[in-house]
Amino acid sequence: MQRTDDIGWLSIGLSERGRFTILDHGRLDHVVSELGDPANQYPALCVYIGAKAKDACLRQLYQYNNIKRHVSAAEVKLRYDMGSLETSRPVLFADGGLEYKSSTSSSMIGCVKTERSISWDSPFIFIITGGDSAADYNSDRSPLERGEEYMEQVEQFHCKLDKNSPETLSECFSAIHFMRLERSHLSECARYERLRVLITGQLDDMYTVRKDHGAIFNATHLVALFRLALQHTAEDICRSFDFVKATREQNEVPVSSSMAIAHYLDIGTKAGVYYEELAPSISSALVMDHYVPGMLALEPRAVFQALYRSVVFDALQITPVNQPYRTIDELAGMVERNMVEQFHKLESTGQSSLEFRREHLRESSGRLCRIRSNKICLVCLLRVAQHRLDCGHAVCDLCAQLFGSPAAGLEYSFTITACLCCLYQRPLVIDVLPPTMNPTILAIDGGGVRGVIPLEFLNLIQENLGLCPLQDLIDLAIGTSSGA
Repeated sequence: MQRTDDIGWLSIGLSERGRFTILDHGRLDHVVSELGDPANQYPALCVYIGAKAKDACLRQLYQYNNIKRHVSAAEVKLRYDMGSLETSRPVLFADGGLEYKSSTSSSMIGCVKTERSISWDSPFIFIITGGDSAADYNSDRSPLERGEEYMEQVEQFHCKLDKNSPETLSECFSAIHFMRLERSHLSECARYERLRVLITGQLDDMYTVRKDHGAIFNATHLVALFRLALQHTAEDICRSFDFVKATREQNEVPVSSSMAIAHYLDIGTKAGVYYEELAPSISSALVMDHYVPGMLALEPRAVFQALYRSVVFDALQITPVNQPYRTIDELAGMVERNMVEQFHKLESTGQSSLEFRREHLRESSGRLCRIRSNKICLVCLLRVAQHRLDCGHAVCDLCAQLFGSPAAGLEYSFTITACLCCLYQRPLVIDVLPPTMNPTILAIDGGGVRGVIPLEFLNLIQENLGLCPLQDLIDLAIGTSSGA
């Protein structure tokens, strides 16, 4: 017996409270798992809306697929084009109808991976998320609907869209085409040839647009971004989904970034370093912060505007720099321009953002080495200083791991052979806090008997530890008198 996969992807259901829900059956994850190299394949997604005419079209557009073989109760199905499965740009196609099946409920549909409650009130639900091409088959409607009554329904639908969305429906698409498929004197294959050529051209155009804007998603990215986009759509239909912020869902920009950069501007100015030198240093730190290995190569201007502009703007308000003829917007723009230039250099050289930051610090060490602080990490500029080197520069736990090498025979210990800021050659072994461990704090009250007894306890603990120094197990020690 042949295996038959459930191709159901998305459904509209009803919760126990009678509210609409979006049901994700996990089909996209399954489709991506069927690809040979998801990290290096960049799928295109086509969406087809209709019924019988749509199914007839799919049989001609995707002749390597057995369209009739798979059925599903879900409103939206998802499949991959067998003819492009092993290519670098496989085509995924979703199809379904616009009608809602009132009998559908989350308890009646099996294999639901995720259920999202729709928080917005709307008399209609119309979702196309992340598609490269969409096709609607008008011949699936009755002759009456294709006439005056159908146009009235379209007008009502547009009114509802205008009421519930800040943008018109046409603004959601880069181009809209109408095509009449001839019925007479043509074979089925020839009848759909013009449509096939049109869709293929649209996919090529979308790939070019995405490439120009750094928005080419591999299959792994597509799964993660779709999950976040679906969650966003269920929560808020009036606000556009921000792809840049979505890429930082699990790694947000540190909340103290504005204060950290403001402090860097302050100590840099006091050290006699001009803003023209501080701006590229800040931008290279931002490039390192965002463009980590595996990150989408999103357009740097969009990244700066979405993630860092407010950070830099606030920092410049906290610590004004000596630039009387430039506004704060212009000063923030200098960081943005440097970030764009550095990103393009990064792309042309093929360097990692980590190596790019290391090289920038090395080239600027003659001037920037005068900047010292025990408050912020002088490598990433965004985090609190945690380890001070002998030269007076400080780094955080993360930079110690990124730029250091694992110490031999020790866990969570890293050796920094030279200071990145001034190139001072003196190795330092840095112990970082393991991710599954909370900080260990030792507090001893001093004075009289109370100061003697805790010290004896510490001696007993040290005897049991043997060769392991007690101080290596303590992250912070505080106390007064003998406790100090």
